[in-house]
Amino acid sequence: MNSNFNYRIDAPFSEKKRFFRICVYLVLLPLFIGLSTGMVYVLGNLLNFDINEPIRSSELSGTEIAMFFGAFGLVMLALFGLMLFIAQKTFQRFKI
Repeated sequence: MNSNFNYRIDAPFSEKKRFFRICVYLVLLPLFIGLSTGMVYVLGNLLNFDINEPIRSSELSGTEIAMFFGAFGLVMLALFGLMLFIAQKTFQRFKI
């Protein structure tokens, strides 16, 4: 079985590569947070929910609440996957 995996766990990691990865994640993290916050308002408008009203005092059924948080969870997973995909492609492009 031939493998191209030659990376050792205890191998030194260059400071330049580490700094580049941190910078990429520091750019992607606020983007992820902003998009996820925006999706709360978009989902609220699509489902006709008042986002500023607390859930306990709202007249929403359990199904509506579960549908909102389920949709939000799926969007969060998709955004997180997109963020990791962008990071992977960026690291591959710059050979990091």
